Amino acid sequence: MPKDYNSKQTYLIMVASSIGLIIAAVHYRLWKLRDRKIIPRLRPSQGGRVEKLERFPHYVGNYYEIQ
Repeated sequence: MPKDYNSKQTYLIMVASSIGLIIAAVHYRLWKLRDRKIIPRLRPSQGGRVEKLERFPHYVGNYYEIQ
């Protein structure tokens, strides 16, 4: 049975690829979570109308109230 001289290199490539895949998946997931927070949520009531519409000041502090 011949020896496999490339087993260590193959192992390192597989480990590095797995780590890269995990990092890419976490980065994508965090990017999607941050992206969801940019768009205001429309909350429909039971009648189908928009009950509460979020506005820009809900996301950013009001400049005039701080001073």
